[in-house]
Formats: sequence, C-alpha cells, structure tokens
Amino acid sequence: MLRALVTGGLLATSIVSLVSIAQVVTPEGRLESWDEIEARNVRDGIHVRRVGGDTVSFTRIELEAGAKTPDHNHADEQFIYLETGRASGYVGTIEYILEPGDIIVIPAWSPHGFEALEDTVWYEIHGPG
Repeated sequence: MLRALVTGGLLATSIVSLVSIAQVVTPEGRLESWDEIEARNVRDGIHVRRVGGDTVSFTRIELEAGAKTPDHNHADEQFIYLETGRASGYVGTIEYILEPGDIIVIPAWSPHGFEALEDTVWYEIHGPG
C-alpha cells in the first residue's frame, strides 16, 4: 500500500508539473473592414468578401439581378441576412421571397439555392452544424 501511495504521489506530481509548464495561449481578436477585403467573383454576378474565424465565417455577398447560387447543401449551419434588394429561393421543400431585413436560417445538410430578383446584398454566417 505504501508503494501505491508513493507511485500515485509521483504520478500526481508529474501531472502537476506537466500542467504548470503547458501554456495556454489566449487567442487575440482582430479588426477587419469590408473595404479592405478584396471581393472575389465566385460565379457570374456573385461577388464575395469573407472573414473567417476558427469555427465561424462571416461573408458579405453582392449579387447582380438574375445571379443564382447553385443548388447545394453543406455540413455547416448558415444564416442569411438580406440587407438590400430582393431574392427568391428555397430551403428544403419551402420556397421564400427575401426582402430587406429578412433573416433565413438554413440547417446543416438542408438543400438550398437562391436567385437575386434585383441587385442584392446579403450577409452570411456559417458555423458548426
């Protein structure tokens, strides 16, 4: 029994030593500006600016009237906030018309796609689903 206590004590001392030399690095924030992020033309009439974090991305998308996103799905959950313009689209089996101020929540793996009915700007947040 004494041997178990000594061995246990050595193990506990070793764990405490490891924890005390391990350093936790606190992540630092950063300031971004849409004006300083280069827009990428990802398909005809769709221009994207993206800021990425460790688990979430925030994207500004400008769509010219008539521009369409492909029908698709993905593993992350997505929110779209429509700032200006109008768009039509679907999530799963439900069709929507999006107008300024609307927010649509798209669950992970749900099929969806959209079309700009006029020049449109929306913001997307993607995070773990």
